[in-house]
Order: sequence, then structure tokens, then C-alpha cells
Amino acid sequence: MQKAHKTNLGNVSYSSIGNGDAILFLHGFLGNKKVWTPFVNYFKRNYQVITIDLPGHGNTSIIEEEMTMEFSAKLIKQILKTEDVLNVHVIGHSMGGYIGLAFAKLYPKTIKSLTLFNCSAYGDTKQKQADRLKAVRVFDMNPSIYIDEAIKNLFYKPNLTVFSKEVKELTEMAKNTPIRGAQGSLRGMRIRDNHVSWLSEQKFPLHFIAGEYDNTVPFSTIKEQVEITHANLTTLTRSGHMGFIEKQETSIKAIEDFISI
Repeated sequence: MQKAHKTNLGNVSYSSIGNGDAILFLHGFLGNKKVWTPFVNYFKRNYQVITIDLPGHGNTSIIEEEMTMEFSAKLIKQILKTEDVLNVHVIGHSMGGYIGLAFAKLYPKTIKSLTLFNCSAYGDTKQKQADRLKAVRVFDMNPSIYIDEAIKNLFYKPNLTVFSKEVKELTEMAKNTPIRGAQGSLRGMRIRDNHVSWLSEQKFPLHFIAGEYDNTVPFSTIKEQVEITHANLTTLTRSGHMGFIEKQETSIKAIEDFISI
């Protein structure tokens, strides 16, 4: 069921469907809640499934100059309060995982489990911070060229033909993202915290889902974080950064098995 949460900054568009333990799915940069539709259709049979258009994306009207992960996390907490959700399984893809981490740090008692999907718990390197600022400037000039190339690079190259329909849909979705929303998100991501040490001290179940050929978040980086945090790891073979599309059935089963423990 589509809903809108009103705040003094604008509306947050979200969906809540099903009954049972709550699962919160958080999309990545330039996406929106629709990317999770196959997951919603599967999990709504046994769970309350919540998806959100994150600030600057989809039908959410809130856009700030610099949208930190904590800023989005606080808005999510308001929605969970509206839905009377006290505890939740959080699943975040890429930027959605960064926001999930911020949410977990702000509200650890709310977390039933945390799944980081193609997502690093480290902060940005100096080079990555510089790349994000460069992307901010590109969005002022010609975002279409950036988006066309960026979306293709998210997939494992041999999968591009198989998922050509999904690549086209994601590209259109990205181009419909407000430029200021994209820029505010980039600025927020570049200053996010390093959560690895903190995660290693937490009691809630932690799960990394990583693509074997992820160019955005290298598999070796995730393996290192798994060792430090003693988290569960699901490896998606022959997959890039878009594992929830490239290996959808495997991803659904991995999440179901993990949150059922």
C-alpha cells in the first residue's frame, strides 16, 4: 500500500504491505522503492514489508543540499513509528546500506538484523570522496552521459545482455531522479562514517551479500570486513554491484535463511 509521511521538510513516499515481523528494504543511489518489487512480492506473504523512496529519490519531495546518512535514518525512524514498528530487519543496497548502518548506530535496539547488500561499512577513501565531488559537477553539466555509463558499469559485463531490460529501466529511473537529489546524496555519502570497528562490537545479526565481480565495492573489501565483524557472508558468483537483480533468487533465499535464524 502506497503511503506518504508528511514532515515539515516535505513528504516521504513509502509502501507497507503484509503482516508479521517487519522488513525494511532501502534502495541505492539513483534508484527508488520499485527496485524491490520482486522481494516485496515474495516476503509480503509472511512479513510486513516496508520500502521507502529515500530523500532526493522517487516520489519523496525532501531534498537538501547535503543529505547525510543520519538525516535519512531519522526520517526512516519517523516512518517506523507511524507504522508502530518497534523492531525491524534492515536490508540496504549500496547507499541504502550506508543509511541502514547510520540507522543501526542511531537506533541499535530497533535492529533485529542488518543485511548490507553490495555495501561497504568503511567510509570513503580520499579518492572516492574526490570522485563523488566530480560526479556532483557532472550532474550540473550532462547527467545523461554519466548515468548511461554508470548504470552499465554496475553489472558484471557478461550479464548486460541478459539484463538489458533491467538496465534500461534502471537508466530511466536514474534519469528521473532530481539532479539536486542526486547531488545532495553524493555529498552525504562522501562524509559518512567508518562503521567497521563499531559493527564488530554489536550483538545484532549482521549479513553481507557481495558480488564476486563488483567493481564498485570490491569483493576483497567485503571479505576483510566479514573477518573483522564476524558477520555472515553470501557470495553472489558471476555478479556485479546489482546482485539483487543479477542473482535475484539466490539473494531472496539468502535473506530468508538469514532472517529466519
